[in-house]
Amino acid sequence: MSTSVHNAHLHSIGAAPDDQPTIFDIYSQENLASSIKPALKHIMKVLWPYVHDKLDSFADRWKELLDYRQWTHCSPKDKLKKIFLAIWPWFKSFMVLIKILLNLGYLTSRTTIHSPFLWLAGVRLEKLTAADIESFESIPIHLRQSGILNRFWRFILGLPGVLSRLFAYSLFFFQFIDYLYNSDMGNTILKKNALWTPPPAPHKLLSEAEVLSLDTYKCPLCLKRRVNDTVLSVSGYVFCFNCIDTHVKRYNA
Repeated sequence: MSTSVHNAHLHSIGAAPDDQPTIFDIYSQENLASSIKPALKHIMKVLWPYVHDKLDSFADRWKELLDYRQWTHCSPKDKLKKIFLAIWPWFKSFMVLIKILLNLGYLTSRTTIHSPFLWLAGVRLEKLTAADIESFESIPIHLRQSGILNRFWRFILGLPGVLSRLFAYSLFFFQFIDYLYNSDMGNTILKKNALWTPPPAPHKLLSEAEVLSLDTYKCPLCLKRRVNDTVLSVSGYVFCFNCIDTHVKRYNA
């Protein structure tokens, strides 16, 4: 509170030399501080991994340029790139060393964090005490098993979660049905499933008696002399290559 009063007083000095900060100035300073600090925490938690990956990609790209380019006449921008390439590996090694030390300290219960970014974000990890575990094990009154009123209250509390899940599942189902009936792939699948029937076996296009009375040099499909004999390993019948190839391509089986 004293820091907010001091900042508000500095902010209000330009208005009049003897004016003291109003309560609105103090509240504005407190709100500003309370909004900036969480924002900085989220920036360190979310933005830093993205920046780290970008810097890694830049370092790899500039290193390739350094390998295939003559740096005899360097511009100021190129000199900055060389400085970055020299510092970046050391910085990464330093961060890895800090992480290792924090992990070791956390394993030996010397620190309450295992990452430097948790410290920058203001996060602190603590072990549960016996009182915490006891408070977790105590069941609230509205969640106890006894009593019709408690069961009804528990049902009311669980109803929004059930409805939200049903709503999400129904949306997914409707989107799937819409995709199945409106996309080209869905139409192809439906047509195949609706019209597809198992094709007849090529050697069963003729009756058994006709096959037995057929000359041994003739194809069971074209009933002509076979050309480029092809044997089906499933049935053992011999066909023309063109006949059996056309049959397989037509029925996809």
